[in-house]
Amino acid sequence: MEKEKKIKLGREVRLGQNVVITERVMIGDYTSVWHNVVLRGDVSPIIIGENCNIQDNTVLHGQLDQWDVILGDRVSVGHSCILHGCELSDESFIGMGSIIMNGCYIGTRVMVAAGSLVPQGSRFTEPNKLVMGRPAKVVRDLKQNEIDMITDTPKRYLKYANQWLPVTHDS
Repeated sequence: MEKEKKIKLGREVRLGQNVVITERVMIGDYTSVWHNVVLRGDVSPIIIGENCNIQDNTVLHGQLDQWDVILGDRVSVGHSCILHGCELSDESFIGMGSIIMNGCYIGTRVMVAAGSLVPQGSRFTEPNKLVMGRPAKVVRDLKQNEIDMITDTPKRYLKYANQWLPVTHDS
């Protein structure tokens, strides 16, 4: 994404009340951004993939000239999370109240448990793992019902968004 100020919204992006989006933010098709979320692309770009759900009171922000915020497709971010200068792969799941710091990488189908703190530079690349704690670490393989929750949550949130949030952009 170029350094100019630019907000780009994909097809059928839905935004809740009081969402703040500044500067360089790109949001993919069918993504929902819920009430009171802040997407601060002022110092570094924020790129959000398709069919993601960024839930209420979450903040995304990068680190100037060092770390962007990049989310793959079908990423679920629980209520009141902080994502700062990190990358989340497709189908990652961030539990409520978690903090993901600069330079972190969360791999495909990795679930970060609610309330976890992922310290700067942490990398969890192996799929189907549960990461939890303060500081966060891999604690076990995901159970099938947890894998199902990771794949089901974007589908559920798409239904919720279709019911409760207006279409903000339909290109």
